[in-house]
Amino acid sequence: GQWSHVQRLHLTSDHESSHPMQIYRLSALQDNYIFLLHDPEQHIAAVVDPAVADPVLQQLLHLKANLVAIFNTHHHSDHVGGNLRLRQQFPQLVVYGGVEDRGRIPGQQVFLQAGDRVQFADREAEVLFIPGHTRAHIAYYFPPQQPMELENYSVAIPCLQGAVGDYLKAHRRSNDDILESNSGVARSDPNLVRPRVHLK
Repeated sequence: GQWSHVQRLHLTSDHESSHPMQIYRLSALQDNYIFLLHDPEQHIAAVVDPAVADPVLQQLLHLKANLVAIFNTHHHSDHVGGNLRLRQQFPQLVVYGGVEDRGRIPGQQVFLQAGDRVQFADREAEVLFIPGHTRAHIAYYFPPQQPMELENYSVAIPCLQGAVGDYLKAHRRSNDDILESNSGVARSDPNLVRPRVHLK
């Protein structure tokens, strides 16, 4: 079916802490992914950029997990389209997004700036301000706890299609300054998740 593709990305080794974080990649729409963060110990979940609610709700039912947070990276409809329905199903969840997207992300309750921190599954993520895909784009950086996580974290969170793209390549110097200004997180860090760029 439309939501049949679910891929689990293992972010913990066999010797990790008692509170691992798992990530599930859910297919959505024609060419999008939704990323569901899952803490199997606490039976809670958070979702990154839910384009639609159905695949998220199905996976939560499968995992028997309670959704506690939505981490939005920007306001585009194919990243926030499921926000309100998920809030209806889980009224206690908190919707996070960038301060520059105030009024544009449905249900947004927390307005983040570069250097702010959010928590999930006993882990803390730093908020990075990474304009390019949109003027208000942010990312959530969860540092790895074990060397085994390095490869997986490069595809873990927001707008996750890997390289920055032609726009940021053409503006390398200014964007290097932006990345380095985010609490010293180097642009060469393999765990830094960067935005996908649409030239339109």
